[in-house]
Amino acid sequence: MSYRRRFGLVYLALALSVAGAGVLGWHAASSTPGTHTAAPVKCDGPRGSQDPVVTAIAFIHGAIERDHPETVYRLVLASARPGVSCKRWVSGHIPFPRYLKIDWNRSFYRRISSGTGQLVLGVTLYSLVEHPSKAKFVLELQQTRDMLWQVGYFARG
Repeated sequence: MSYRRRFGLVYLALALSVAGAGVLGWHAASSTPGTHTAAPVKCDGPRGSQDPVVTAIAFIHGAIERDHPETVYRLVLASARPGVSCKRWVSGHIPFPRYLKIDWNRSFYRRISSGTGQLVLGVTLYSLVEHPSKAKFVLELQQTRDMLWQVGYFARG
């Protein structure tokens, strides 16, 4: 399967899961009568995935595209977000470049290098609103002791 097709399929699965969780969360929040205070945002998303591409796409969607960044805080190694607490992360102090409204049908990745417990991807993102509409990034993923992939580095490349 081509990288573009896999990228698109994994993104579609991720989008459906986030949408489902969002609908359930909004329903639960709106079904409590008489409660008008917003609950504090918690960074309690997954700590990684056994599939590095799933981790990469979730990270890009949450942290780079800034769509529910609290869901991806734990996908990032602490060394890649030094001194950034969950509260600061959610308030917008994300130590990675922002790139909004990604065109997931045109965006793709390629493997630059890999080794035991490490994968470096060259990621090309296309945007529907950013200028320039195409940007290249380098994304490094590292595998933890419990065999989950987490983001160790992300920058324009």
